[in-house]
Amino acid sequence: MYKCAHILFVAALAVPAMAAGQPDRYYDDNERGWFWYEPEPEPAPEIEPPDLTPPPPKAQVKVIKPDPIEPQPPAIASSPPQPGEPEQGPPAMSSAWLRENLETYLWQALDDPSMENVTAYLYLQRLMMDRSTRFADATQVAIRTDPLLDASIRRPLAQGAQQMLSRRADQARTKALGRVASNGGLIYVFDESCKLCDLQVTPLKSLAGKYDMEVSWISADGATLKGVPKDEIVVSPELAFKLSPPAMPAVFMAYGAKPPVHLTSSFLSMNDLESGVLAHGVTEGWITQAEYEATKPRNNYLISLDPDELPDEAATEDPAEIIRFLRSRVANGETQ
Repeated sequence: MYKCAHILFVAALAVPAMAAGQPDRYYDDNERGWFWYEPEPEPAPEIEPPDLTPPPPKAQVKVIKPDPIEPQPPAIASSPPQPGEPEQGPPAMSSAWLRENLETYLWQALDDPSMENVTAYLYLQRLMMDRSTRFADATQVAIRTDPLLDASIRRPLAQGAQQMLSRRADQARTKALGRVASNGGLIYVFDESCKLCDLQVTPLKSLAGKYDMEVSWISADGATLKGVPKDEIVVSPELAFKLSPPAMPAVFMAYGAKPPVHLTSSFLSMNDLESGVLAHGVTEGWITQAEYEATKPRNNYLISLDPDELPDEAATEDPAEIIRFLRSRVANGETQ
């Protein structure tokens, strides 16, 4: 009993102390009744004090000022030639001078056709024409007095001489083609779609008969040819594909054990076929260069320059040295 009274006494003392620390909310808002059922208001958020720490200093950028540009003195234009001073250029009235100035005098005469302007242009034109005439005359004299400059040394103008050279060329042509034919033959490839294949048979047979040359007739698809027996035609799509002609009719030249050489994929006459065989003969080594040159109806007086025997630059400034050097090259050229 005594302990219970003591607890009540302590509690009684604590209530006024608590009341002293808090306002009497009931008596202040008694008209609201038992407002202790209401939720307690949320405490106001704490406001952090502003950060008064000064920001770090910004990195300083060093500005490099360019060096002052010193003013340059203005460029002084070259003064025009003074009256009386000779101008640079070709000599007056020379051919080079006329080439540069003749047209100027022409336009001057057209714009102002006075007697003086027109006459001046006509005299300049006459000077140019007279120089051309004198050059042509001197050219004829030089050709007549120097046999190596005369074109007739290669191909004479006289008809009898031309006929003799043509006969000699034909003999050399027949000899060279006969040599090729003795070690080779022709291959003729055709197919059904070829429109000129029948027409090419006649020149091929004429060439083969003249030089005793064999011709192999190859059909790419079983087609036949007019004028060629069927038993002489070989149907071989494989060989036609291997030769791969770009078009039909196709003529190939076989020489020895070397691969066939494509002569043509168009219609050629007998003379053109001969020329084709000779051209390939000299490039493929079937005939020599001398044998090939002999088939031309001309004398082979040709200037032949050896790169290892060219004159120095100083020699080319002397016309007499140029004449001596080139004359020796003609004499040492192919003349057979």
